[in-house]
Amino acid sequence: MITLAKEKQLTIEDVSDNKSCRYPLGKVEEPPKYFCGKNRWSNYSYCEEHVKVCTKDENRDSIQTKAS
Repeated sequence: MITLAKEKQLTIEDVSDNKSCRYPLGKVEEPPKYFCGKNRWSNYSYCEEHVKVCTKDENRDSIQTKAS
């Protein structure tokens, strides 16, 4: 589970600008209510941290190359 700071409670409307990370925050078993909101990384929908969280270890080196 990812903890959520009160000042970072961004809704899907808050991150709909195509520049914000859309990584869902909260419990896995619940529908997403809040999202990360950091700057997106390269052509991904997530920030660098969340792209790496969602990527298998063996693919991480190729992600770094693609984003550069």
